[in-house]
Amino acid sequence: MAWAKCNGLDLYDFYINKRITYGAICHHIVPIKDNWNKRLDLDNLIYLSKENHNKIERIYERSQQDKKSMQELLFSLLRKG
Repeated sequence: MAWAKCNGLDLYDFYINKRITYGAICHHIVPIKDNWNKRLDLDNLIYLSKENHNKIERIYERSQQDKKSMQELLFSLLRKG
């Protein structure tokens, strides 16, 4: 379903890197371990390439502020969708 919302595009690559790339991983913006109730929420899912998924996960691990900033960015990209 998240795939259908964006026709399979990696929205991060599209808006941030100005590239058309198809996603391979459905990423939980708010991780399941942080909020189990958001696990099936389509507004919490974004399709990403493996490269961008790994990049974003590394950013999440740096600090809570970096994680929060990235989450805000990802939610804004979904709204643009």
